[in-house]
Amino acid sequence: GKICYFCDENRIIEIRPDMHLIQKYWYQLIFFTGIPMFFLGFTMLYDTLGIKEEALYGGFPCSFHVTMLMCIAVIIMAIMRTIFWFINRNKPGKWWEHMLWCLGETYAVSYFFALYLSLFSGRPYFECLLDSMGYTFLCFMYPYIVLILAQVISDERLEAEHRNEADE
Repeated sequence: GKICYFCDENRIIEIRPDMHLIQKYWYQLIFFTGIPMFFLGFTMLYDTLGIKEEALYGGFPCSFHVTMLMCIAVIIMAIMRTIFWFINRNKPGKWWEHMLWCLGETYAVSYFFALYLSLFSGRPYFECLLDSMGYTFLCFMYPYIVLILAQVISDERLEAEHRNEADE
């Protein structure tokens, strides 16, 4: 990433860009593999919004449907994260821009979850959309917040180290 320099009372201060890890593709891999895995584990352990009772359609067990939803999330998030990486690979992003992207990603996954649930349950799409938004927002927001806060803390620590080096 680009490093900006400016002078402040006869000294040069180095400013690192915000969210520098956004520009690395391996960081995107953490998002589109880790968050769906968290969804699978969280859903199977805590029965988010009664998904285990609801996901007994078509004669398949609940674990089949939850695993299929996880696979849908991996595919959608891989596509969205790759697009996000192409957009941000040459410029640093802000944490709030990243959070908005995560929100949009959650909506996109919700729409495809609703398609799947509507297909297997026979319920209307918009009824399934309401349920799927509940599942995704409850399960995806925890890892999103943790990962973004960890990135902000990491960036602040790097910036503080660079300020200390500049002061010395």
